[in-house]
Amino acid sequence: MFVKRDDDPKFKKKWADQRRNKWSYMLRVGVLLFGVAGGSFTYLAMVLLDQYIFSWLGYFVSVLMFSFFGLFTGFRAFNNNEKRYQQILFWEKEENALE
Repeated sequence: MFVKRDDDPKFKKKWADQRRNKWSYMLRVGVLLFGVAGGSFTYLAMVLLDQYIFSWLGYFVSVLMFSFFGLFTGFRAFNNNEKRYQQILFWEKEENALE
């Protein structure tokens, strides 16, 4: 299988700093970006489409459910970025060994 070479220096520098705080990254990307935003958008869209009558309880349940699944989304995003970072380090090590 052919793997595209990816040696983006911006990503490498940024991820080298972010990878130290796994839980912070998972909460920021998964819960805030996916959970709160997705839950709010979905619930308010359903209210605007006359599927539900707005209630704060329904809104918080929607946000909590999306936030719970957002943790898994953040975990998956962290692992994907870590895998990409490790692949870049591997390619650099191989290049240095060939020289």
